[in-house]
Amino acid sequence: MMYLQYNKLAFHFNFLNEYATLITMENKPVQLTLFVLQMCPFCVRARNYLKELLEEEKYRHIQIKLVDEAKERAYANAHDYYLVPTFYLGSTKLLEGRMTKEDVRSVLDRALEMN
Repeated sequence: MMYLQYNKLAFHFNFLNEYATLITMENKPVQLTLFVLQMCPFCVRARNYLKELLEEEKYRHIQIKLVDEAKERAYANAHDYYLVPTFYLGSTKLLEGRMTKEDVRSVLDRALEMN
């Protein structure tokens, strides 16, 4: 009987711990940087995917810093990438170049996990 009560207590503790982690993650904004060129068709597509995905509840706390590399050359040159669009979380490159909607979704998921 004592063993059963211990397992229940451990379960409740783990549940509360996971719940607290979820609350913390939800309230903590995540900022991704997206490097683009205004006339790049892959960038336009990636931005459209982002617009759709950021409407989902799961991704509401993700903020996107949009950097047009033609306008912000010095900032863009300080990052190691060759193709646009390119996603960064802090100094970590998450994805570069042509991408699908699922690729963008995986970037958002990774950003939530890493933050």
